[in-house]
Amino acid sequence: MVKPLIGVAALLLALSPHWGMAAGTPSITASVSGYYALGSGFIPESEWLHIPIVRNDRPGHVEASGSGGDFFTSCPIPCVYGPGLTSASVQGFASAEPGVLRVFASDMAIASPTLNAPNVPATANSSSVYTQISAAASFTDYLRVGVAGKAVGTPVQVPLRFLAEMVGSPGLGYPQWSAHPISVYVRFDIPGYGPQIFSSESNPYYFAQTPLPNGNVLYGIHSTEILIDAKVGDELEIRGSIGISGTARIVPGHTYFGNSPFGAFLDARNTAGIRLGELPAGMTITSASGHDYRLDPSAIAVPEPASAALLLAGLGLTGLAARRRRGRAAPVRIAQAGQRRPGRLPAVQRFCKRL
Repeated sequence: MVKPLIGVAALLLALSPHWGMAAGTPSITASVSGYYALGSGFIPESEWLHIPIVRNDRPGHVEASGSGGDFFTSCPIPCVYGPGLTSASVQGFASAEPGVLRVFASDMAIASPTLNAPNVPATANSSSVYTQISAAASFTDYLRVGVAGKAVGTPVQVPLRFLAEMVGSPGLGYPQWSAHPISVYVRFDIPGYGPQIFSSESNPYYFAQTPLPNGNVLYGIHSTEILIDAKVGDELEIRGSIGISGTARIVPGHTYFGNSPFGAFLDARNTAGIRLGELPAGMTITSASGHDYRLDPSAIAVPEPASAALLLAGLGLTGLAARRRRGRAAPVRIAQAGQRRPGRLPAVQRFCKRL
């Protein structure tokens, strides 16, 4: 029996060792996992090929990446006519630093038919293709509040903002055939306001959507300035996490628009994080990690050399996925009343605005 696929929310919970850590101890996590399989009919889990994971951790930075895939054709190359192609490809990347998160994931399944001589119907491809990818990152940090000339315990307000930006295939949150080629989950924990949670699986309109000239879409969450009630000398705990998860499968009986490519990508390496707003005169905020939260996370996010190949390969999937789903992009708007789960309305209504 096939085990349930790992969802983004479950992956992020697994990546949260900081929940039980001592107060004042910053932490960062990054993880990638995925598999692929080619065959016919039902492919048992024992035949799923899990991708190898490479880690690049150093003080103040954790990073994981992995990729894998395989393909075969219906005739030896070169073929007289177009060969049937069966292919699986998955790629993932995740990195975390205090205040800054970067994640990338893509999955693609192809089972195209064999083209025959002119006026001869194509030969259907009855292969099965399984792909799955998950990538997630998180951080926890602590901010110490100080104000020149004011005594410890004096009430003050600390301005904070959070953001998440990502580029991906059109139609986030509207996968076909009850499969999720890609979805994203973002969470920020803000003192006094609790968790701010945004999931494309529950509502894609959490994310402002801006069509790009190349057919991709810029998805984003930008909060307005949030004023945190605090006191001089307080230590404020902040947390951020982002996860991308995708599953693309082709199985006999589901041709997916004539066995056309099925999959998607989402590049959130520029980026997700928390920053300070404009500080009142005399206020200083120091972090336990040493990170300067006055910096804009999206301005300092630079893809690491180890992930450059993943970015190029992921963008290569864009044309295939965009053609399949063209015309399905949702209108740009913020979620309306009745579309959110209980307890999440104030977070979106008060703090989120369009890009």
